Amino acid sequence: MASPKPDVMEVGAFKEATTPPKVRKKLEPIDDELLQFHLYKNRGPQDAIDHIFRVITAIQFWYTRKAQKIGKGGKNITKRKQVVDTLLQQCIKRLAWEQFNYRKLLHQGNYRDVTQNFAFAIGPKQLGNGYAVERQLFLQMKAQNYTQTGEINPIGGSFAHDVMHRAAASQDVNVQAIGQKQFSQLTMNDFQVLQQHYSLQSMQMDFVHYIRKDERLANNFVFINRGLLYLNGKLMHTGNNDIGWLYAMDEYGNVVAVNQQGNPGNMQQYNHSSLCAGRGVICAGNIIVRDGRLLYIDNASGHYQPTPQHLQNCCVCLVEENEVDLTATIIKVNHPGDIFTKHTWLNFSANAADPGQNVNRLGEQDN
Repeated sequence: MASPKPDVMEVGAFKEATTPPKVRKKLEPIDDELLQFHLYKNRGPQDAIDHIFRVITAIQFWYTRKAQKIGKGGKNITKRKQVVDTLLQQCIKRLAWEQFNYRKLLHQGNYRDVTQNFAFAIGPKQLGNGYAVERQLFLQMKAQNYTQTGEINPIGGSFAHDVMHRAAASQDVNVQAIGQKQFSQLTMNDFQVLQQHYSLQSMQMDFVHYIRKDERLANNFVFINRGLLYLNGKLMHTGNNDIGWLYAMDEYGNVVAVNQQGNPGNMQQYNHSSLCAGRGVICAGNIIVRDGRLLYIDNASGHYQPTPQHLQNCCVCLVEENEVDLTATIIKVNHPGDIFTKHTWLNFSANAADPGQNVNRLGEQDN
């Protein structure tokens, strides 16, 4: 089901909502860009994307100019900020919607497919066996009780994987039979039996929060402009530590990200499968971004287990389609056999498949 095009308030409504007109001069740049957006929005997705980004930039400039007055509070400034906040959220969602559908159009139409025309002709990476049950449970739950924004949080593959060894020693014959299977052989019914027998709460584990498209466009969609990464209308910043955030690049080349330390809800957690609701991805792993600049990226996802070639496809997409400068980016590649290598973009773009000389076992010191 396609997500409806998000509305953005008209300039007349914005002006009316931010009255009285006295001392309204600093809002005029927003008025101008908002008017331009509505004039050009139907000329094509690229025009819509460019102009909605200019509205967001004007809003952020207004926040900066009014920061001191906003901090002090007051009836007029509080009212205006609420209206500007609403406009910003509408613009962020519309920008993500336009970008998503533009890329989908590109890669389903007469343009090259990012998964088939880069250095390695491999398609999107699907969830690994066993973890794929999460997606099956999600689709079953969605069919039974579909709402556009309603939460659907399936039993996590990590939970099932972790209780397998307990199940093998269970006194319950049915549970024991499940424990004797390979993880890749588990079914939806097996997941449900394990969840009933070993409660998630007792295992201190959570359901997986599958981010729905509406939520994804509003909160998790990374917009890239002139090589810089933006999230929620601001230059993306994952923090000053080296933990990084979860990311996934969907099959159309869109980047979605979330802070794994965030709390999506009661007894819920984020995994890589959360980001695209279990769909196939070009790559998934962890990223570190500071002031919009991508400093680190890897393919460390247990759910998807993307290959070095998938990570290379992701990086090529970032460079060629989004003008992201990876010359100073650390690219950490997880290879089969629990080894990893670190690369610059120059040597990684030449050959992703060969681990090369700088090989470490996962878990070893990698300073």
